Amino acid sequence: MAETRSASPPTKGKYLASNETAPSLHEYGSAVIQPVQPECLQSTKTRELLHHYTQILAPQLAWVESLENPWRKLILPLAIEFPPVLHSILAMAAGDLIERHCSSSTPTDGKVLGFARHHSKALEHLTGYVKSQVQQEQAKENIFGQGPSNSILATISILCFHETRWPSNGLWKLHLRGALGIIRRWASLDLPPNVTDPARNFLLQEIFAITTMAAITAFKSDEGRVKVSVPINDKSPFIGFVHVTHAITELRRIPHLQYSIHDISMRLEQSRQHALSSGCLIPFTSTQSRVDFGHVVNTFYYTNLVYAFRALLGRAESDHQIIMPVDKLFQNLRKLTNAPLFAQDMAWQLFIAGTERRGNVQEQQFVERAIIEIARVSGAADRLRSLEFLKEFWDKQEQGSADSG
Repeated sequence: MAETRSASPPTKGKYLASNETAPSLHEYGSAVIQPVQPECLQSTKTRELLHHYTQILAPQLAWVESLENPWRKLILPLAIEFPPVLHSILAMAAGDLIERHCSSSTPTDGKVLGFARHHSKALEHLTGYVKSQVQQEQAKENIFGQGPSNSILATISILCFHETRWPSNGLWKLHLRGALGIIRRWASLDLPPNVTDPARNFLLQEIFAITTMAAITAFKSDEGRVKVSVPINDKSPFIGFVHVTHAITELRRIPHLQYSIHDISMRLEQSRQHALSSGCLIPFTSTQSRVDFGHVVNTFYYTNLVYAFRALLGRAESDHQIIMPVDKLFQNLRKLTNAPLFAQDMAWQLFIAGTERRGNVQEQQFVERAIIEIARVSGAADRLRSLEFLKEFWDKQEQGSADSG
């Protein structure tokens, strides 16, 4: 891996030194997104925000950081070409910088960095594109052209991350519905899979992963379904686990579907082997990083096994079945020597681990320290909200035990 997530963020002064206003970007045309004017990238603040995105945020967004990081290799070219992607990237970078320096920042800092302005611009462009899509129903080739459609999915993906970190009225759910609408339209048009378009394949995987995790807590059984095939390839080591998570959630919501725990276990083992094989192709910078990657793969495996038992079996049977996978999950979590390197991958595993350690104060403290650490490294304060839930969950369980005693 070329970088680690424990690198210190750039100093605040460097990003607030210039008072110049970034030039406006080119607006939308009637049907497709117009390219960004190259001169807008010459703004000092724009370059600094892009640098922060490239060096700090892109490593946090990728499943595994490497020279092939798609958030740099695939998304940055889209940002240079299309305004909504650029504005969403700049908004997220500005928000991250402000959050990292929240103890000394002022409301003026947000204005200077353009946090609200870039966010509003991204939403404005996104809305304009969706409207043009509806208005030009017959121009399907234009509407679903590779560049514009990829850029809109990229914008939605980034805005979803943006909204989960800096919530504003649940807009991330609206973004997801828009993304799924576009994907379903592709399916209804029976477009052939574009194996030569890595950006589209990558974005489909990202939207699928986001909707899969969102569906776990959704109330409607049809929320979050993606009705197109999501490719599994060697550059996406953990996507197989996401497929299994999605399947478990579907099975939990739709009782008449036929399944067996054995089938789920087999799919999880296949996903683990795929991830380990993919890991062999990743140019890790040290042997220990490769070993840690193996532990991360195992945490995905055991977390989904626990989720399957809890979601699909009765309480008494699941209590018995989860004993081994929970122990294995904690063993692999504790074996990680460089957890910050994989901080972006660990929120789901730590949350599930925390729900299975009711009454075990030592293990609860381990989970708490780990969540605080990944929040510190990633700058993602939203991770702390899951910890707040776990603490309340632990407290209620302790109160229930005391009352029953």
